[in-house]
Amino acid sequence: VCVRACDGYYFPLRHSAWRRNFASDVKSCRNACGEEARLYYYPVNGSIDTMTNLAGRPYSEMPNVFAYRKSLVSG
Repeated sequence: VCVRACDGYYFPLRHSAWRRNFASDVKSCRNACGEEARLYYYPVNGSIDTMTNLAGRPYSEMPNVFAYRKSLVSG
């Protein structure tokens, strides 16, 4: 999934992701949400709560995790 840095909002880029497509997915994510956007993934049996970015950092440690649920971020 693509995650916006400003508010932690996420959305899928494709139905079934493969590691071989990650470079293309990173470009798509950044085109949609800016250079600060990050690609995150989780295994088939995982969930949003367990996803990590390509550097191995958990979504739960992101500074603005789930911020979009609490307020609207300008821009």
